[in-house]
Amino acid sequence: MILYLDTSALVKLYAEEPGREEVQAAVEGAKVIAVSEIGYVEARSALARKEREGALSEEQHYATVEQLGLDFREVYLSRPATGVTTGVTTGVIIASAGEAARRHARRHALRAYDAIHLATARNLRSEMRELWDRRRESAETTTLEGAEPPRVLLMSYDASLAEAAREESLA
Repeated sequence: MILYLDTSALVKLYAEEPGREEVQAAVEGAKVIAVSEIGYVEARSALARKEREGALSEEQHYATVEQLGLDFREVYLSRPATGVTTGVTTGVIIASAGEAARRHARRHALRAYDAIHLATARNLRSEMRELWDRRRESAETTTLEGAEPPRVLLMSYDASLAEAAREESLA
């Protein structure tokens, strides 16, 4: 299973918040943890807010931000917010986010960055299906016969995004 973390879930790995143990357990059970570069920007902002509000000391903030950066470089499958990745351009992500907003914004009050997280997870799922299909087509044996591509799950503590993810079969 590929676990996509939006910012509300990602921050729980770096700061004491309700739901932290649930996110840690989900991360431990995942084969791959994916995040968006937007999530990095949002997480840095959230951690700075926690320092300003006194939930993190200056030293804790510095250490936490260092760990976040290290994890983005070495642990997470980072999904670019700009540029090209496996043929998917920023325009495709933005167009997909626009589609997500059109489908979910009125009913679920989906915010702009939440739509980008949803679109990024949807595009990751599409990429995995395409890679899986190519692998199955090129396999000389039937070891992949009947097997399914890895499932992509979006984890969010934002109720609107979580509901939209359920409707998209991402939760």
